[in-house]
Amino acid sequence: MSETRIRKGRPGDFQAMRERIAAALHPAVVVPGFDEIAHAETEQIVASVESAFRQAVSDPRQIVLVAEEDARACGFLIIDGCDGLAELRWIVMLPGHLGTGSAHRLMEAGLAEAGRGRPVSLVVTIYNERAIRFFRQFGFETVAGGASAGRVLRMRRPPVLRAVG
Repeated sequence: MSETRIRKGRPGDFQAMRERIAAALHPAVVVPGFDEIAHAETEQIVASVESAFRQAVSDPRQIVLVAEEDARACGFLIIDGCDGLAELRWIVMLPGHLGTGSAHRLMEAGLAEAGRGRPVSLVVTIYNERAIRFFRQFGFETVAGGASAGRVLRMRRPPVLRAVG
């Protein structure tokens, strides 16, 4: 297994991953019984994520980290840190890199960069059970009344405060 390296995102990173991004995002938009619709939605989402990535890389208030294995980008994370509450916008791992520990290292690095004393929120589709389990490993909890449009779940991670003593 290759070692994962986490680094700051650069403008050309998304393009290097683009052809595999749709396959990575597709499971996040699948609604049981509506897989064909999800393919069209996935392409729209890829374009939206590409725009968000390009904007975030040039915005010093946002955190863009890229995971690399064998010197090739295999995933990325975007955290909007503009407000007091950091918002995890995207964490995406390319196919073939799930279950390698790379996503875990990427998330740890992103949360450390966002600051342990800050709460972090995110939204995830309710059908993406793997992602929900992943986020719970990092202390994210469902926000009361956090479901919207029947498909999206809002989660929040409270600030991690150091114990005094």
